[in-house]
Amino acid sequence: GIAPLVWLMGASLSADVRVHAAVALRNMTAATADNETRVVKEGVLRTLVPLLTTTDEALQEQAAVLARNISVNPANDEKLVGEGALAALVKNLKCPRKQVQEQAA
Repeated sequence: GIAPLVWLMGASLSADVRVHAAVALRNMTAATADNETRVVKEGVLRTLVPLLTTTDEALQEQAAVLARNISVNPANDEKLVGEGALAALVKNLKCPRKQVQEQAA
């Protein structure tokens, strides 16, 4: 389910687990528009925005892809901006890791 993945992405003490949870959510949101809405309803934005500013660049990259996938649904745009995702993505454009920059763009 989505809720356990959202929890793992934000609460796991293991960076690897957080990255894998983000990848799973990323893949789910790429699959259907319904999943984009469901993930947001499950509270992913509270977890996602802090990950966009983490020092773990692999996690930043996956969080940026997830934000991009969620933003495809126009209903999520205001929510992303309201939670601070846009500001975090703009900061990621200056990340030293090229992959993070690409995903933030």
